[in-house]
Amino acid sequence: FKDDFSDAEIERGFEMAKALGAPAITAWANVKVVPRVAPVAARHKMKVGMHNHSRIDPNEFATPASMTDAAKAPGGFIPINLDIGHFTAANFDAVAFLREHHARIVTLHIKDRRRNDGPNMPFGQGETRIGAVLGLLRDHGWPIPTNIEYEYKGGDTVEEVRRCFEFCRRELES
Repeated sequence: FKDDFSDAEIERGFEMAKALGAPAITAWANVKVVPRVAPVAARHKMKVGMHNHSRIDPNEFATPASMTDAAKAPGGFIPINLDIGHFTAANFDAVAFLREHHARIVTLHIKDRRRNDGPNMPFGQGETRIGAVLGLLRDHGWPIPTNIEYEYKGGDTVEEVRRCFEFCRRELES
């Protein structure tokens, strides 16, 4: 959902999601479009989890305030799709944010990145606190779906995703 989307394009996104049987939409969107998306989400009774990135800009979801402000939209249909790798790269603490705002988070994207808008890294080689985030979900029983995002330069995609999954499993078992 971008600023230049027409009302018909916003509406069509919800129609497609409903046709697919999706319970929610996760979206990369501009901050300024939320007042146009929120009433459509409420009318369709479908949540739209706004996905963050690491680029700090007033019209991008990147800071804690940009996400929590959007989540305050009337109706409660604009929760957060927290990408912990991007959050780390933007120099914020995903663990602290999750502790405080877990009730507003509809899904998590799990990847490892370095701070200061650093690169995507193989799991365990960046600065994202993946284990601490997964531990919070486990220890508190928060039912937040998580998605592994394989975005670093690696070898065979299937093997790399398997390594990511095994890293997450080991972190949860520790």
